[in-house]
Amino acid sequence: MEDLLKKGEALFVQGNLYEAEECFKSALETDPNNSEILNDLGVVYFKKGDLKKAEYYFSMALKKNHLNLDALQNLADLYETTGENFKAIAYLQKILGITGDETKLLNRLAALFKQTGYESRAIKTLKESLRVDVNQDEVKKLIHDLEQKSHRTGCHTQEKALNILFVQESPCIRNYKMARALSAKGHKVSLAYTKFRLSQMYKGLSDDVYHECIQLQSHRQLWDISKNYDIVHCHNEPDVLTVVALACDAPVVHDTHDLISLRANGDRNLVYFEGIANRGASGRVYSTPYQMEEARKLYGVSGPSLVLYNYASEYDLPTRILPKLSANDGRVHIVYEGGIGGNAHRNFIELFVQLAKKGIYIHIYPTFYDPKLARLFSEFPEIHYNKPASPGQIIEIMTQFDFGIIPFDLTKGNKRFLDSTIANKLFEYLAAGLAVIASPLKSYTDYFRENPVGITFCDTQDIIRNIPKLKEISENTDFSKQIFVYEREVEKLEAFYEEVISKEIVRPKFQRAGHSPDGNPLPLPAHISDDVITKAIKDDTTKESYNDSYLFIKTDNKLNQYNYEQYFRAVSQDLDLDDLVIRNTPHRPLLDLTKTQWLSTEELKAIQNGFLRMLVMEAYEKVPYYRKTMDAAGIDPEKVYTIEDLKDLPILNKEIIHSHYKEMQHVEIEKLEKYFTATGGSTGAALKYFVPPEVYYYGFGCRNRGFSWAGFSEDKDRIAYLAGGSLGVTDKVIIEKNKIKIPATGITNRSVMSKYYEALETF
Repeated sequence: MEDLLKKGEALFVQGNLYEAEECFKSALETDPNNSEILNDLGVVYFKKGDLKKAEYYFSMALKKNHLNLDALQNLADLYETTGENFKAIAYLQKILGITGDETKLLNRLAALFKQTGYESRAIKTLKESLRVDVNQDEVKKLIHDLEQKSHRTGCHTQEKALNILFVQESPCIRNYKMARALSAKGHKVSLAYTKFRLSQMYKGLSDDVYHECIQLQSHRQLWDISKNYDIVHCHNEPDVLTVVALACDAPVVHDTHDLISLRANGDRNLVYFEGIANRGASGRVYSTPYQMEEARKLYGVSGPSLVLYNYASEYDLPTRILPKLSANDGRVHIVYEGGIGGNAHRNFIELFVQLAKKGIYIHIYPTFYDPKLARLFSEFPEIHYNKPASPGQIIEIMTQFDFGIIPFDLTKGNKRFLDSTIANKLFEYLAAGLAVIASPLKSYTDYFRENPVGITFCDTQDIIRNIPKLKEISENTDFSKQIFVYEREVEKLEAFYEEVISKEIVRPKFQRAGHSPDGNPLPLPAHISDDVITKAIKDDTTKESYNDSYLFIKTDNKLNQYNYEQYFRAVSQDLDLDDLVIRNTPHRPLLDLTKTQWLSTEELKAIQNGFLRMLVMEAYEKVPYYRKTMDAAGIDPEKVYTIEDLKDLPILNKEIIHSHYKEMQHVEIEKLEKYFTATGGSTGAALKYFVPPEVYYYGFGCRNRGFSWAGFSEDKDRIAYLAGGSLGVTDKVIIEKNKIKIPATGITNRSVMSKYYEALETF
């Protein structure tokens, strides 16, 4: 056979193609699985111009040996010859995945990216080439020219470049990808946030994607800056900031990432805000068609609406395609990226364990690394629990696996809500060239019906039975046509913005709280006396009245009244949830508590949950103990909405506090205003700790409100306090204003109590 091969190669060099073909065919009869002979036959047919046969033999050579670099190179050449540049790109990426970085290959790949219109990918690839060899003046010039061209042609005309304000508590991946695509088109995208910047949320991502990052200190600030923008694009969740933005001086777009109401378990507050955000916005963006239909059913929304899936970002697409692990071991390798664990619909640990027991390898790239899960999965050699990968790396990493999986525990999740969602990972799996396995949710069944790139499953056996079908999808699908990125879809968003800006839309306008449209004050509810309100506000510098708890929304000339304190907080500068505890005057808490005492349990829970989110985010960012503990428990602070979401946190006790005293302190504790206090010591050992001023003031506010319920007033009545003290208490009677403080720990017998009684009588 060796002689036939040498003879065939010599004949090919001499130009005797037909004789060379016969030699290689004879050699193939002797060894039909020889990848080298199959490739040589492909070369002969390519030279003869029979591209169909050449493609067949090159492909067969790769089936016999997926690492045959000659066959990969020949297929890249063939597809470039036929003008099938995306296929040529895929084979060059595979070569890079095997050989590592080579400037010649990288530069050729960049040229193909440029030809296909992916100029940002061309720039990225050329920069990788420069990192390999900095002495490439032509490459440097090409990068400069491409960047200059991108800057000049981002928008058709300078007049069409928009000044856009993205608004979100903390930017998510969808926000980031969209901002990057819009910026590449020449628009200025700024970020207004209340919690964290992009770089604080995602390791490896830069805030430079935004023209400017503005941390909002109040709702008034958002209203004031809105006049500087052509459009305000609010990303949920939650929806409160969209409601606030409705009072801005620019048209508002509400972007529904999730329909929160579908998982709200009857929470009227979430439904209310979501409804106002959807109905009140000048335009709406949804992540799936089904989600948009659900919003229309729920809220009767009409007007400009757009569906933008959670596409991948062109900047995150891979430069190279890694060799398949299954080509080496013959096993099936499934990858999962995202959150895992907890008590809700993301708890599919058992599914992964069952698949592993069936001999299927599972590769997990979590959002947050959980040592507890790492220990659990370490018992199964087929399960690989990895450290999180950055958005710019994950797609390339996933190219080495066979399939991507999108599971949900439908017994614990709200199916109607899940039906309306579609994950970022779907488009990232497709960009990695992977067939997809998904739970049977409507968004995925609809998508797979239009794009046959995956299957849905109900249980482990479903997945096992469908492995052959998934392999067939992988072999027969041109995944280069399944890459959907924001950069290629952003023109839809640009056209949508223009429609929203140009269209005359009657948006809700807010009347002065507590007043009718003609400006006259409204009467107080019958069960509220003027005396109570006067007492509550007499020392407050803002001189607000109880009437301010009414919110009027005027839409289509119809006036709707909401006697709903929480909703006013969502749009009032002075009483919004973020500002509630900022103005730490001793009288302010009493004013707030006097108003909130009339709220329902549901309304109070909504306010408490708002504060809970603020507290959890601050603790995760600034308290080392809680960052470590939440990471270990798999708790994403962005996904905490109620106390139920914190079930996996360990129960706190004094032993834990003493053991982690320093870790539990705020990293900026030295700069913060604080009071030193302690527990009563009733268990034998007092616990000393710090509290911020607002806690101190609100404690007094709660106490004084309690006195008012009993008909007492600190300013008018004699009040005696019997209390223990762990910071040191003396037996002497302390008289301060019209208060008397007596240590309860000193009451040891009748004679002592008699002295206290005498002190009270003479007070």
